[in-house]
Amino acid sequence: MSRGKKVWIAMLMAVFLVCAAGFSFACAGMLSARAQMTQPATEYTSLTIDAGNLGPQTVYSGHDLENLKPYLTVTAQYAGGSDTLSASEYTLSVQGGGEIAVGENTIVATIEGGTASGTFTVNAIAATSQPTDLAVQLYDSEDIFWSTVSVEDITREINTTASLVYFGERAEPLVNYAEYFAVKFKNSLLPEIGETESVYQRTVIVEFTYQGKTASDEIEINVQWNRPDNPEEYKVSGPRALTAGSSATNDEFEITIYYVNDRAQKTLLSCYHRNLPSVIRKAVKAMNM
Repeated sequence: MSRGKKVWIAMLMAVFLVCAAGFSFACAGMLSARAQMTQPATEYTSLTIDAGNLGPQTVYSGHDLENLKPYLTVTAQYAGGSDTLSASEYTLSVQGGGEIAVGENTIVATIEGGTASGTFTVNAIAATSQPTDLAVQLYDSEDIFWSTVSVEDITREINTTASLVYFGERAEPLVNYAEYFAVKFKNSLLPEIGETESVYQRTVIVEFTYQGKTASDEIEINVQWNRPDNPEEYKVSGPRALTAGSSATNDEFEITIYYVNDRAQKTLLSCYHRNLPSVIRKAVKAMNM
């Protein structure tokens, strides 16, 4: 046999050994990852259930039995030993049938494929399908919004995962009911006297309506005035027309200065002299306002 053929055969042998080793390792991994039962299911005679971790958890009427399993330790006995079962190796049911009801319930655990079983008890409280309270959180409560911010913008800043809807004592994240809540402003986002040069606070109302009932929460947001550049957005009204430099007194005039916002809604704006066009500023100053 030529040297070249020997080298080629040696390489094939090496590849074969590597593949065989890999296959054996994979099989070992499959065996180690198998279910925790070491005996046929019919060899187990009884189950004991440790439900100690379930104590601090709240159980509701109609509670999904599968949701109890993470808090249980189920041990199966057979002649000569015992095994701790994984969640997929046993089933849960309410003794007598049906679902978890208000009060004390006996839950039966039965091994899959066998007859061994055991019981434990849980106390359940009434669940309600109507919202009773709402607790809303923003992603960042320190954020500052322009006075022209929309409700859609605020909605996107609500942390629906951290915000909670309460159904009696049961709380669920708002993200599960995203289509059932709405945002509105409690008052105008425009500044009052003394607020035009600083960050101020306004209240946002979040309403959650579900099953014919509404729960709401109020959150405070930080706002900064989005100062308009167009003087035509200011309007002045009074008993008679005002012109720059005209003389007037407070007794003679009642003047209202409006700012027309991006929704074409007229809102009273403070007579803050430095923020007004010169013609209006002179007229206001003439009235000692």
